[in-house]
Amino acid sequence: MAKYSTFNATNKLGSNRIFNERLKYEIGLVDETDTIPKPMIKFFIGEFQFYGKVDEDLNPVIAKTNKLKMISDKNNLLVLDFVQKQFNALKQTFVKCVNIGTISKTDPYLSVLIPEKAYESTDAAYKGYMGKVMESFNKEYIINGRRINKVENFIDYTNLLIEYSKLTSNILPITKTSFVKTNFCPMSVSGLVIELTKLKYSNDSDKFKFASSPNFEFFKKACIKHGFSIDYNAPWRIIADIDSPPMVEAMEKMGYNRETIFVSHFDQTSDTEIENIKTVLYSGYSTLVKNNSVSKIVVECKNSLKSKFINREVISRATLNKILDNSSALQIYATIRNSEQEKSLSSQSIQKISSNAKSILSAYDILKAVKFVEQELRPNQLAGSGTLNTIVLSSKERTKG
Repeated sequence: MAKYSTFNATNKLGSNRIFNERLKYEIGLVDETDTIPKPMIKFFIGEFQFYGKVDEDLNPVIAKTNKLKMISDKNNLLVLDFVQKQFNALKQTFVKCVNIGTISKTDPYLSVLIPEKAYESTDAAYKGYMGKVMESFNKEYIINGRRINKVENFIDYTNLLIEYSKLTSNILPITKTSFVKTNFCPMSVSGLVIELTKLKYSNDSDKFKFASSPNFEFFKKACIKHGFSIDYNAPWRIIADIDSPPMVEAMEKMGYNRETIFVSHFDQTSDTEIENIKTVLYSGYSTLVKNNSVSKIVVECKNSLKSKFINREVISRATLNKILDNSSALQIYATIRNSEQEKSLSSQSIQKISSNAKSILSAYDILKAVKFVEQELRPNQLAGSGTLNTIVLSSKERTKG
């Protein structure tokens, strides 16, 4: 039973009122009688927010498009194939129970399960995000920051982006690998998420209305039965629990193995990172040059001042690949990825990692070289404050004491 009957939190309120109203929502939606497993999960807390976006080793991953299946012809909504199977079963459960009168047929949200949102493309989300980052880099850091005269060519532009990344990329990451692990990248890129309404996440009143609808208690039990969890912060959003017995059974019936699901259904973001870096730099530099092809500067020459013109030209993709080969791009990637860590390594350490990665590139290929960089950065990633790893280690230390 809810302790409060009104929930008025929206992002338009002041900070104190938002806190108080959010607290009412937290208390009011909790049902102490919920059984195990709990149907509602706080996916916005700790590493739950990474769910479906990283594998067991915390490697960021992207859902394979050839494993996506449609759940709505009307909206062309997609999810992973085994999720489609379980959602169809969940829908049929509601149809059956409405027909026999077990649940209300007039529930405004949960009499018929109609998906309104599902899979979102990681590539599209990253492209949109990086467009804004690079626009800010060009406009605010280079032009308004009076650094335009430092850019005579593509290499100068690259060096400024590396400089910029050291100031901002732990908050606004540049690589797709780091982007996927932020709130800028929605959980729906996993192919595990389905939303049943278009209600606003920021409105607690909408959330409570949905969670108070006649069929919601049945909805919670049905979700558990079919292998779904419910997002506490958006109770109309269900997420496939890949460790639940029903979802594992669905995988196995389709010929998949839970232990290898991140191999069969996902690709690691590191597989395309070198091309991503090249594309980001090429696109950003091309935009800057088109709008700033010529700059006039004043230089001192033999005790007199003379004007000098900097002429910048848009380069072709073929020229880019000559200027920025895989070895050079690997060095840039390692440097920027290090800047994105909460606890970054020293310049000497990252130089050593880059050197070893280049040796791997020469002996094998670019994929192995990038994976080596990620492997070397992972210990520092796991050591960041507030991570689940930190909490587990702290708990073990207290147990020893």
